Amino acid sequence: MDVTGRAAWMGCGGQCVITHQVDGVTVLDRPSQVATRFEGVRFLPGAGSTRNLRHLPLLAADGQLILIAADGLELAGRIPLVDVVDGDAALAPRFVEEARISTDGRRFFIPSADGPGFSVHAIEGDALRPLLPAHPAILVSPSGRYGLTVDPDGDGRYALTDYVSGTSFQTRARFEIDVPFFDVDERFLLTRRQHVDGTHVSAYRLADGELVGTFARPDAAGQVVRVETGTNGTTLADIPLPQD
Repeated sequence: MDVTGRAAWMGCGGQCVITHQVDGVTVLDRPSQVATRFEGVRFLPGAGSTRNLRHLPLLAADGQLILIAADGLELAGRIPLVDVVDGDAALAPRFVEEARISTDGRRFFIPSADGPGFSVHAIEGDALRPLLPAHPAILVSPSGRYGLTVDPDGDGRYALTDYVSGTSFQTRARFEIDVPFFDVDERFLLTRRQHVDGTHVSAYRLADGELVGTFARPDAAGQVVRVETGTNGTTLADIPLPQD
């Protein structure tokens, strides 16, 4: 939030502030203090960390997804959503709150209307193409490069897909038993599981799925962590939230 109480997010590599009002969106260039106004749209901040988005995703009143280049604030795409979203996207709370774009601007994630997870779409010009339509992503990494899926005919284990390389591997984590999340550097998949002797977190390398360590963690410990390797072996370090 900014000092006026309006919703605000950091963008453009930390060089701009995106502010949402009832009638539109303003993007303020921090160095020059020049504001660019986009009328009749709302910002979709579902990625959480919006600082490094290549394209700023805006939802127009007519249901189109408007992509604005973070570098230069020029129009980068205008994508109709009528064929991929049931009903009016602007009136769907989950879509407005959770729909997100990958930081490289190549994929768009649409939250399911009737359950957990996201359908994954490649952004191709002014259209969306479904990726792995039979396997929605239960969890998406902060950058939108990786997604966790669960095969409905499998044994309940998560599979991790790299949407950039197209590779995937089966993990040891299980749906509704393990709580998965990603480290701040997006190099590891972390899974939290409750054991009789307390909570344990396991770390798997995203590059190949190899288990690098399992760590005892307090139940109240956060999920903003870095996996570090040093003379004392592999450890988890809690990371303070960034202050812009």
